[in-house]
Amino acid sequence: MELWAELTRASVAWSRFFSVAAPTQCDDAPTGQPTVALDRASLPGSYGAITEPQDLLAVQQIQRTLNLYPFAIDGKQYDLLDEIFFPSAWSNYSALMGAFDSLPALKTGLRDILAKVNTQHGLTSQLIEVAKGGTTARTATYFSAMHFGTGAYAGQSVWAWGTYEDNWVRNSSTGEWKIVERTLDYPPGSLYGNTSIFY
Repeated sequence: MELWAELTRASVAWSRFFSVAAPTQCDDAPTGQPTVALDRASLPGSYGAITEPQDLLAVQQIQRTLNLYPFAIDGKQYDLLDEIFFPSAWSNYSALMGAFDSLPALKTGLRDILAKVNTQHGLTSQLIEVAKGGTTARTATYFSAMHFGTGAYAGQSVWAWGTYEDNWVRNSSTGEWKIVERTLDYPPGSLYGNTSIFY
């Protein structure tokens, strides 16, 4: 009974969160300013503890899509990001890179900032919530990123830890899940090393 009450509470909370007319296909992906990122301390409580059984496939699809990201970035295969983000996706990569109003702009930003370094990104703990109706979702994923200098900066590095906070939409035509909004959150002190290696 207690578990059912918790599920009901989470369902009500999420139905409010997703009550705004949600986009259901690529052409409907929102543009402009993203929703406000959640405070780090409030993340676990804002995600439902248990996902409905019918949403388990969606969770797997989202995980698989998100797991492409480190390979795309570390392999400098930026066109693979087309499989992860909508073309109109808005992203905020915080102080190091800034905000981007589209996927092409994000690709350019990543190419520029990572041109002189080698990288290895890892994804770890993750929260996933699929909204009622199965067309929108939200994820919070911890990451670690190692950046290794080259040339004059060989042997130097920058280490980063943080959270990718992503809003997802399922394309009603293809069934694919893609990101429409991303906010990268660095907690205080989580960027360590010589940032000159990027420039």
